[in-house]
Amino acid sequence: MVCVLLAVGALVVDRSALGGLLLGGGISIGSLELYRLLAAALLHPGRGRRARVWLYLVWVVKWPGLWVLLYWAMGEGRVTLESLCVGLGVVPAAVAVQAVRGVVVELRRDRMQEAAELRSASTAEGQR
Repeated sequence: MVCVLLAVGALVVDRSALGGLLLGGGISIGSLELYRLLAAALLHPGRGRRARVWLYLVWVVKWPGLWVLLYWAMGEGRVTLESLCVGLGVVPAAVAVQAVRGVVVELRRDRMQEAAELRSASTAEGQR
């Protein structure tokens, strides 16, 4: 949602900012999905060797490909560095938000459980 709002705002400000957001977000999300698929392949029984070959192939092709793409995009002024960095931060920002959300939910659950235990303990005391 935040990335969509940033992209709309960048479109209003400058097309090169929009290009940077889309390129950075695409790289970030694409890398996350690629490694998610590779992790699933590595952990699947019977696919260990094949998954390792794919992992090495991806590492050999991915990084030079990204460097060429970034050189092309930055060299022609199609993207701004600031917007590219913001786009690259999409996945880490989403992970941080989910981690904070998980901590808050866990703390709330613990407090509710403690309150329920206190109520049941006070009810048991009142019945004695």
